[in-house]
Amino acid sequence: MHPALGKALRGGPHEASLAIERFLKASKKPVLIEPGHDPFTILPDAFVATVRPSALTIECWDEKRNLARRVTRVRLERPGRLELAVEHFGGATGTLTLVDLDRTVHRDAARKGARLKYRERFRQSLHRQFPDWRLVELSTEQDLHHSLSPAYPRALLRRGRTAIAAIGVAEDSPLPEQALSFGLIWLDHLRRREPKLAMEALAIFVPAGKENHLCHRVRCLDPQAARYFVFVHDGVSYEQQVDPLDYTNLDTKLDPGGSGRRKHREPHTG
Repeated sequence: MHPALGKALRGGPHEASLAIERFLKASKKPVLIEPGHDPFTILPDAFVATVRPSALTIECWDEKRNLARRVTRVRLERPGRLELAVEHFGGATGTLTLVDLDRTVHRDAARKGARLKYRERFRQSLHRQFPDWRLVELSTEQDLHHSLSPAYPRALLRRGRTAIAAIGVAEDSPLPEQALSFGLIWLDHLRRREPKLAMEALAIFVPAGKENHLCHRVRCLDPQAARYFVFVHDGVSYEQQVDPLDYTNLDTKLDPGGSGRRKHREPHTG
């Protein structure tokens, strides 16, 4: 049974507690989604909201994981959807989303949650492989006008006036080789949008074992048009750059469990 939640104070933790109570009472298949993590199914015996005079803390857990966050306010409340501004206990801020999957309009929430999960891992991969570059844009938003798909997170990295376009493929993507086409669209879009930047390269992150067809396609691209970096990853904390020229008609495999990470060969910046 969920704990009784207190009187609302607009914009604060007490209002958030009442919003959570309303959401849970109206929901049949509630889940909790935090970017970068798998969704939690909210069960009565695995979810607790604790109200104190100046704070609201929620905890959610399953057999393998435990999440605890301090809620500061409600960001958005709609039927079947509740977005909460939260603080991690280390001081960082973020957002939790509670969604009722029983509502047809929200049934893609788990899919979007999976995209956000890989988007955050993609962010970490970019920081590891391009530590001297500034990540100025990272998005999974759909842009039909520019043919940008939400299925592949895309990024823009800068170092001075030099820039790199990047695109990532989640480990459960059914068509990883299509990321190259969307990556080229993203590269072209950035060159048109940012004419003052030298957009010299496209970096593609693809699950290990699924890079073969993509590398064959990269080999057919004009090397004078841009430089192309291909990285394989395990979807968690490992990635390694591979050379598309090493991929012939023979079956080529890479063991993602190798030791260490090989850093990319950066584009010439002049």
